Amino acid sequence: MQELSGKQLFHAFRAGSSALIQQRDLLNKMNVFPVADGDTGSNMSGTVLNALENASPQESFGNTLRSIADGVLQAARGNSGLLFAQFINGWSDAVGELKALDKDHLVRSTKLAVASAYASMNEPVEGTMLTVMREWSEKLESENHLHQGVSDLLLATLQSAHQSLVRTKEKLAVLKKANLVDAGAKGFVEFLDGFVMAIKRMVQHPHEAMEDRAPEVELEHANEFDHQVHPQVSSLDDIPHRFCTECMVKGAELDLSKLRQDLQEFGDSLIVAGGKSLVRVHIHTNQAAKTFAYLSKHGLVSGQKVDDMHVQYKVANQKHKTIGILTDSTCDIPDALLLKHTITMVPLTVNFGDQAFLDRLSLDADYFFAELAHNKHFPQTSMPSPAMFEKSYQFLFTHYQQVLAVHISAKLSGTWQASKTAANRLSSQRVVVVNSRSASAAMGLCILRAAQAIEDGQSFEAVQARLNLDIDRVSFFVIVPTLDNFVRGGRLSKSKALIAGLLKLKPIISTDKHGAAIVIGKGFGQQGALAKIKKIIAKQRAPGQAAPSGIYSWALVHGNCADKAHAIALEIETLIGKKPVFIDQISPVLGAHAGPGAINIALLPQ
Repeated sequence: MQELSGKQLFHAFRAGSSALIQQRDLLNKMNVFPVADGDTGSNMSGTVLNALENASPQESFGNTLRSIADGVLQAARGNSGLLFAQFINGWSDAVGELKALDKDHLVRSTKLAVASAYASMNEPVEGTMLTVMREWSEKLESENHLHQGVSDLLLATLQSAHQSLVRTKEKLAVLKKANLVDAGAKGFVEFLDGFVMAIKRMVQHPHEAMEDRAPEVELEHANEFDHQVHPQVSSLDDIPHRFCTECMVKGAELDLSKLRQDLQEFGDSLIVAGGKSLVRVHIHTNQAAKTFAYLSKHGLVSGQKVDDMHVQYKVANQKHKTIGILTDSTCDIPDALLLKHTITMVPLTVNFGDQAFLDRLSLDADYFFAELAHNKHFPQTSMPSPAMFEKSYQFLFTHYQQVLAVHISAKLSGTWQASKTAANRLSSQRVVVVNSRSASAAMGLCILRAAQAIEDGQSFEAVQARLNLDIDRVSFFVIVPTLDNFVRGGRLSKSKALIAGLLKLKPIISTDKHGAAIVIGKGFGQQGALAKIKKIIAKQRAPGQAAPSGIYSWALVHGNCADKAHAIALEIETLIGKKPVFIDQISPVLGAHAGPGAINIALLPQ
């Protein structure tokens, strides 16, 4: 084959993607660099899969490659996914509008693609995917004169990529210690294998329809691998920045060099890829919200992704646990407890006008309430997409036999349904998706007791039974100081709010047995509402006991009013006779409805 057309490129890319995706679980388990967060396979698979869904195969090689490049850049996940995306984008930039790719253009364009990948990183590291890309490209150049066409050159140099991959574990100490090759580099070589083998088949069977040549791209479980994997090569102390943070920035005349320079203060593993009008940013940081705030000054920020690498590391390294827990960001559990019990969280989205934020990740409570006070746009909330849940399930299935997913009441949000849809697409036998029929701290208390049951070694069935019983019995009471947010959100008429305001009535909100929001009482002022709640709590006592002894655990969350929350917590603690499991800020997505000053008290019975 002398030249490669656009349609041949698309089908070769599809075959390469299939080869990569089939090794997803293996790549996750091999992932030890830059941090052992166990998601390289999921990130690279998601990156190529999106490109295939959005690519437009045409006769023109350049036009087809451009559509693939746009797809991978927009969907690039993780360090490895973004490096791969930048290589493809650099390749596309070098190819331009070329109608067909010959071997000379292949050599020149891949060399420029490698340079683009290196330039995207603030501190390029050898012994990674970058090294394999570069050494393979150099082999293309050195052997170009020995071969007749593009297919011959690709086949002749494929082995050099495998040899370069083997050498990665000698270049990085962390890989040598684990006796592993770099996971991202292996993903690239797996892709290259599938890509080149597809071209070989086109040469051998020229009359076969290309649709018959390209394998179906499915998220299959990887075959058992034949070498020992040791992902436990670091500790949480070796992951100084907790969040793997990514987004797209769309602007005019974006200065990539300045962005790289300014972003260095926010963290490490920095990659800034793209062009002057569209850039994708990847960084490991402890300041996700501040990072997005900085980027928003340069253009419209979209496609935000924030992965908790500390939780991912613990998931990947807790071999004694076979059951994983997934929830969403309406579950008010403090970050420290999420990490302690290895609970994975999928965020909902909060929108202020055109600006979208990931609840609790790119938008913390302090920034949210500041925006709520002065932003002209009332915050709108939306559930995670099934695709977001699929990504989390794919990661968890790599490390757990079964997953228990617990979500905000289906009467309050479509989150439960989105999670259910994703679970059914992947492996409904391995996951149970539970409707908590509540939210916030109440859901948090139920999940924490389920997590403790898992850590105690209980079976999946026993944990699920415990959770269902707790969901039936947990209670929570929300005191809302003002109904303004309910009016702004369209959930209450102005006239009703005015009457309640004039009477100084403070509604007490909870959910019914079906999970629908209801008003269970009203009090004159906050103290009146609190007095009613204390009467309800006081009834939960054993016979002959002066204080309620039927409470297993309780918690309190608040809407940006820490002093008031701690004062109320002292009153409840005196009444119950035990300290709260936690006192924390309410999640922004719930704060959008409850508003500043809200108090939420949750109780879980014995």
